[in-house]
Amino acid sequence: AVTVLFTLPAALSLTASNFQIGGIRVGAIIPAFDAQTLGGNTVAVDALTGRVTVLNFWATWCGPCRAEMPILDAAHAPDDGVVVLAINNMESQATVSGFATDLGLTLPILLDPDGRLQHQFGVIGYPTTVFVGPDGTVSAVHAGVLTADQLAGYIAATVPSP
Repeated sequence: AVTVLFTLPAALSLTASNFQIGGIRVGAIIPAFDAQTLGGNTVAVDALTGRVTVLNFWATWCGPCRAEMPILDAAHAPDDGVVVLAINNMESQATVSGFATDLGLTLPILLDPDGRLQHQFGVIGYPTTVFVGPDGTVSAVHAGVLTADQLAGYIAATVPSP
């Protein structure tokens, strides 16, 4: 038997059409979904139309996820047309709530207790961030931790030209 080992870069970014990480393809329309927030409200994909949306798939046990969460929280600006949704991976409401409280997070946190959204979006590692234009089209996918400059660049590139 032959064992082949390979490594991926610490962060992988895709922006050209037809590139794909897991089941998420740049240029595709995001699948319909709805999920419950940590606060008990329901968020549906239809409510995101007309806004730049950042979908961040993460877990409390993920060190890079913890590192980038304050940056994502600061970017959430619904009054300016940018919505950041943090979609947790199959952890209890109590665990996620404690994490959010420890970091002082205010952005919407969606619970995915059975991993349905992770599967639907084909997430294969954490953190994974999907950038979606106002028309629901995926403009970029970033696997790995984001810096503030990277996040700002992706958001700026996702805003439609006037």
